[in-house]
Amino acid sequence: MKATFQTGITRDREWREEQLDKFIAMFEENKEDWKEAQVKDLGQTEPLKTIEVGLSVGSAQFLKGDLKRLMKDEYVNIVNPANLPSEGFIRKEPLGVVLIIAPWNYPISLLAIPLSGALAAGNLVILKPSEVSPNVSSTFAKLIPKYFDEKYVRVIEGDATVTTNLLKEPYDHIFYTGSIRVGKIVMRAAAEHLTPVTLELGGKSPLIIDKDIDISVAANRIAWGKTFNNGQTCVAPDYVLLDGRIADKFIPALKEAITKMYGEDPSKSPDYSRIVTGTHVKRLKAIIDQVKDKVIYGGNADESAKYVQPTLILNPDMENDIVMQEELFGPLLPIIIYGESKSTEYPSVLKDLDAGLKFINQRSKPLALYIYSKNQQLVERIMKVTQSGAVGINECVLQVGEEHLPFGGVGHSGMGAYHGDASFNTFTHQKSVLKKKYWLDLDLRYPPFSDTKRNLLLTTLGDNIITRYILPVGGFFMNIVNKCFK
Repeated sequence: MKATFQTGITRDREWREEQLDKFIAMFEENKEDWKEAQVKDLGQTEPLKTIEVGLSVGSAQFLKGDLKRLMKDEYVNIVNPANLPSEGFIRKEPLGVVLIIAPWNYPISLLAIPLSGALAAGNLVILKPSEVSPNVSSTFAKLIPKYFDEKYVRVIEGDATVTTNLLKEPYDHIFYTGSIRVGKIVMRAAAEHLTPVTLELGGKSPLIIDKDIDISVAANRIAWGKTFNNGQTCVAPDYVLLDGRIADKFIPALKEAITKMYGEDPSKSPDYSRIVTGTHVKRLKAIIDQVKDKVIYGGNADESAKYVQPTLILNPDMENDIVMQEELFGPLLPIIIYGESKSTEYPSVLKDLDAGLKFINQRSKPLALYIYSKNQQLVERIMKVTQSGAVGINECVLQVGEEHLPFGGVGHSGMGAYHGDASFNTFTHQKSVLKKKYWLDLDLRYPPFSDTKRNLLLTTLGDNIITRYILPVGGFFMNIVNKCFK
């Protein structure tokens, strides 16, 4: 693949558009194959089955539509007098051969969206789907060779051993989505070859609820965001900090919202997805069992059916219970009450919101942080004192679906970003180019240096009226001349 890349073929816009067209066709011509694979692997329901493919196609369509703009040289003003007369620009170049490693929770879009960005940027790609979603993996393995030349895109299937061997090879970029633990392994392997990485990880995303909200709307949005794909979403809210003054109203509203969406028995709901494997169900059941005396809704699980009921957990031990230590990746939602509570049924365990913010800041920076409040001053204060990959205000999860918002983490939740322009930029090298004219070549910089020449040179390098005002004005007009005669 490196030899193919070195021919320069991928630098042409026509090649990139052709690959994006093939990408779109691969999904639109095989929708039933993709849906069948999703159902087999995750028991995914509508509209999730359509969303996975739709987001992937939408990403490619956006990039193709904006490709001319994204690829265009970016000209800059020349401000260093020593570089006049010249022009400077940034050329967007592909990185080369990139490796994309995808997770199992959204096995289509979390492989396909980075792929669309890599192709739009002119890279050749090796894809490693997750073995935990074997049917989606095999669908990629079947369709990629049908639509793409193997010199351009390849799929490598297999378990962790295969991934380990892939990571031993040198690449021009590695894009990994998955756990923090494996992200560290990927980064160590990349360091051996000084390979740059994009890491899309996770963590425990907090959701803060102020007293000043629309309780019904907030309950619906939070219930949906937590149970979408059965909670197997890296940006799903992982715990709630709830103002005690509305606890007696919000918690019943949240229970009602969940029941309204999935019925009294969600295992019978055609709209409720399943946990990916029995092993993951067993893990979630162990977490529930540890805090069973604090469960106020749900709590049932069936390993054979890969089913876990939406479960609300009131005031778990924030320092010791596993539910507050691990990223849950399931439909479990701890609720921590802060401030003054009006109800003995829902007692407060945190003095105030500041205590909750302290708890957040004492832990790794999350991939997302959610704030439900009509109080804009409070929202701004929370954003000012916390750090996270993204923030959702009166909404959760849906920020991921906005093409114009870069998606990525910070600290332990990841590095780098993608979606929209960010997908193109992630897989692009910005090459600085300085193009000098021949018609003016001052002798001032060349030895030997007379006293006069030395003084003039030092004047142009110092901070004075000439360098502050006269030379920049001259540079401004020279840039205009350059643009006119370019």
